[in-house]
Parts: sequence; structure tokens; C-alpha cells
Amino acid sequence: MKRRKRDILLLSLWTVLIALIVIKSYWISYNTANRLIYEKPAYPGYDLSRAEPLDLLVLAMAGAIVVIFLSDFSGVIWGFFASVISAFIIGVIYVVVYMWFFLDLGSLFSALAYGWEWAVFISTSIVFALMFPWIFCVCLLSFVIGSFLRALVE
Repeated sequence: MKRRKRDILLLSLWTVLIALIVIKSYWISYNTANRLIYEKPAYPGYDLSRAEPLDLLVLAMAGAIVVIFLSDFSGVIWGFFASVISAFIIGVIYVVVYMWFFLDLGSLFSALAYGWEWAVFISTSIVFALMFPWIFCVCLLSFVIGSFLRALVE
């Protein structure tokens, strides 16, 4: 039971780290690009920034450490998918809230018949562009490297 709690804690921290890197990348793009500061479009387009190399390095190291300390290998595989999907959902929720309240597009989306669906669609495409391919591939690579290191340790 103690191992299971430790595994859940490690995977939760890993999920939060991925989500925070996605949120940081989105937040930086809206606070550094002049066009996004003044115009405040719902979809940033080509001004959307990516994760920085230091963020990717931290992500890779944390992923390898998480894999080494997980108790079983099936937890590694399912934990990877659960972490990436959960971080994606957290990122989408953050972007919807940011667009609705901080960019003040809630009144625009509320005027449409299914405006909240458009907000979720736009935020899903933004988070997908932020996470894939870099963050997803770095997470996958860190899990593979962590699996090899785990096999060496055992």
C-alpha cells in the first residue's frame, strides 16, 4: 500500500511539472509578443512560443527519476499515458480560463450559441501545438532512458 501511494505521488508531481511547463510556455507567449499584448487574439498563431531547452532538460531528468523510483513496469507505461493526458487536460482548462477571463473574450464567446465549445476547441488546439512533438517526445525519451537506468540499477 505504501508503494502505491508513493507511485501516485510521483506520477502526480510529474503531471503537475508537465502542466506547469505548458502553462509557462503559453503565459510567456502572451506576455512577450507585442501583437499578443495589444490585440489579444484567441489563437496566437505564429507567436505561440515553445518550451525552452532548460524546461525540456528538467522534464527529461524528472521523467527518468520518476521511472527509476516507480515500483513496477506496468505502472511506468500506464503512468506515462495518464500523466501526459492529465497534463493535457490541465493545460486546456488553464487556457480556457485565461481566454475567458484574462483576455476578456468571455463576452464574445457567450454571445455565440455554443461559444464555450469554441473556447475549448481553440484551447485544445493551442495546448496540442505546445505539447506535441517536443514535450511529448522528451517525456517518452525520458521514460525510455529511465527504464534502461532502472534495469541497470536492478
